[in-house]
Amino acid sequence: QQQQQQQQQQLQQKPIAFSSLFGKYHWHYLYARHYRNQTGQWLTPVELFQPYYSNSIANFIVDEATATISTTTTKSTAAGVVTNTDSDTIASSSTSTTNSSIDVVELGGGRGTNARGILNHLRRNHRDVYDRIDEYRIVDSSDTLLQLQRDVFSLPSSSVSSSGGGGESGIDGMEDDEEGVGDKVRMVKMDMLDVAENRSTLLSKSNKQTIVLAMELLDNLPHDKVSLHPEPDGSTTILQTEVIHTNTHPHHDDNSINNNNNNNNNLEETFVPLTDPLLQDILTILPSYLPDNEHIPRWIPTTACSLLQHIVTQRSNSSIVWIDFDWLPPPTLVEPSSSSTSASVVGVARRRSVEGVGEPLITDMEDVDYGCYLSAPTGATTITANTTSTTLDEIDSDVGGGGGGGECDILFPTDFGRLAEFAGNILHNTTTTTTTTTTTQKEEETPTAPWTVNVTKQSEFLETYGKEEVEQTKSWLTGYTPLLNDFGNCSVLTVSRRRSR
Repeated sequence: QQQQQQQQQQLQQKPIAFSSLFGKYHWHYLYARHYRNQTGQWLTPVELFQPYYSNSIANFIVDEATATISTTTTKSTAAGVVTNTDSDTIASSSTSTTNSSIDVVELGGGRGTNARGILNHLRRNHRDVYDRIDEYRIVDSSDTLLQLQRDVFSLPSSSVSSSGGGGESGIDGMEDDEEGVGDKVRMVKMDMLDVAENRSTLLSKSNKQTIVLAMELLDNLPHDKVSLHPEPDGSTTILQTEVIHTNTHPHHDDNSINNNNNNNNNLEETFVPLTDPLLQDILTILPSYLPDNEHIPRWIPTTACSLLQHIVTQRSNSSIVWIDFDWLPPPTLVEPSSSSTSASVVGVARRRSVEGVGEPLITDMEDVDYGCYLSAPTGATTITANTTSTTLDEIDSDVGGGGGGGECDILFPTDFGRLAEFAGNILHNTTTTTTTTTTTQKEEETPTAPWTVNVTKQSEFLETYGKEEVEQTKSWLTGYTPLLNDFGNCSVLTVSRRRSR
């Protein structure tokens, strides 16, 4: 109860007065103090830069909601449907959908700070867009974070519902929060891995305008590691990684294997021929996700790619803003001294898996880094012993994937260039509905989506969609603003209805 009270106090902290800062060093001092005051929570740009950061994302939503979309008049030929990529396209027009309703879906809602900031900004400054939002859905797998989100909006426990396997579920929030935006909020407990593997449905099939947000979610989603193996005939076999139990005791009474010495010495990484259909599909869509050579494996954001497929397939009229780390530093490992006998220290520093491109950083709230995902403490990794092997998806989820669960956080850097290329490929290959300008106003399907896929650095995104917010956070003395100068290792993937801005 005391911990919940401390977290609630943190939620009620006033935003930092950035314009009153003396400059860069003053900000670093405040940041360090702010970090020390946190209780078991990582700091994110959403939390640090509230409300300015969320306001910028809200401005993106406004642009998408009021965009004028170029649509192409199509005609049927013997070869099929002609699209705007063909030389004999007969006409094009512009369509504005400024009166249509909107769904906003935030994946991994954190403490609810971003949702509250976005809705407050829209309510105060863009009431027309705010009124068009049918619901702001927060999807999370963490009970702890869902409780914090309820606290932000002063919602009852009944405002969160689980969706374990078939479809969407949830209960609308009540208008009890300070700004009166809780009536837009709907919370759903759902694991993104279940969505990726078609055990749960994130979005129903609809052409409704939908904007999907994810702030620092990609780094926590399960990944797969693949490698290449040369064969004697000169061909190459694609291998996937599995984790096997190496010292399971036959008389173990528990349903789980808990390793001694604070690390998972009973787990071992092995490479087997690729059989995972989801991973095969992703590599078919984007072969450049394969390793560049036979010596260094590559981590692939399997769950993120599958989520993109789900969103595009279920909501062809959707826009996306995904923000995350594009680079992470190597772990700072504590090497044991010659006189040290601490097995836990040895486990921290030791790498027990093959290093690959896009290697995750494993760290805890005590700023202790671990050699690899297999070196994480047992409190964070408990593998069920029902089978002799387990997938990396299970490891990722147990170490901390999805946020808020384990003692450690597993952080994957995102290759935004490849992820954007993947998004572009599935958009190009997904049929979307275009209304023709004929007397019958019939709908025809064209194989080209009128969206623009773009990758920018976070600072560029904020300058584009938050010019006023950036100006408001500049130091009165030096003009320094951490919105542009901090978190330089973050990038933004946008799928936009606008051709350019």
